[in-house]
Amino acid sequence: MVTIAGKDVTGSFLGNAIIFLKPFWIINDASTMTLTMGGVVISGIYAKLVEQGKTQRIWATLTVVGILFLVAGFALRPYTEGISKIRSTPAWVFICSGITTLAFLMLIYVVDVKGKINAFNWIKPAGTSTLTCYLIPYFQVFTLELFQINYPGVINNGFPGLLRSFLTAVIIVLFVGLLEKKRLRLKI
Repeated sequence: MVTIAGKDVTGSFLGNAIIFLKPFWIINDASTMTLTMGGVVISGIYAKLVEQGKTQRIWATLTVVGILFLVAGFALRPYTEGISKIRSTPAWVFICSGITTLAFLMLIYVVDVKGKINAFNWIKPAGTSTLTCYLIPYFQVFTLELFQINYPGVINNGFPGLLRSFLTAVIIVLFVGLLEKKRLRLKI
């Protein structure tokens, strides 16, 4: 079934064209590129304002952009199949862009204004041993499956699932930090 804004267009000229052209569409839905380029543009705006000495404009500019992204995401939600990472809906892209823009603004405040760069040393291995941090979860999943260990259902969904995922990520980063201290890291 092919839907556009919730309307079934299967069998129509547009629906058939979408089905025919889909294998040739290299960039899929472009959500990944949109999020990446959004980060490039936002950091470019930040760098330009700093370079021009207009640091006071950073706060208003990035706050307004972040809020506009959130508003656009929630406004589009009813018309673009809701908020779904799996389906890469435009609402999801806008909401994530808004959250990351506001989080970037918060990091600017903590690191550049308050000078608390050392507050993030505990997650430094995620940046210095990126490949290792990326691959360790695969070993974790393999180990859990090998020994047939399953998480209780209550911590697989909702807020408990989010908390478990966050704690798992923190444990993996700390573990990679220990590996880094022992001079064990993967490189290409």
